[in-house]
Amino acid sequence: MQTVLVNDKKLYEFKSEDPITQDKRVDEPVQMYGTLTFIESTDAQAYYTKIITTVKGADVIYAKIDLTSNSHHWSDDRVQPDIILGQTILGDSNAIPFP
Repeated sequence: MQTVLVNDKKLYEFKSEDPITQDKRVDEPVQMYGTLTFIESTDAQAYYTKIITTVKGADVIYAKIDLTSNSHHWSDDRVQPDIILGQTILGDSNAIPFP
């Protein structure tokens, strides 16, 4: 999963990002998290599709991958929540002991 996330990320330009971070602890699974905001919505769809078609359930203990749209104007006082366009969940959230 890490290879797909990092290598394919290099193909796109982003409006902003919360970098993909790895949390490695002794005797625990590696946890990864982050957010990428794409300039082009087609790039976001391509990246999401690559991840969900390449990464298999056996490759991860638990993963939640969201494709969201947050193209509303933040200056608007009627800000609405992000719209989930696609969501893929692999594994079981109970398999990892979250702090």
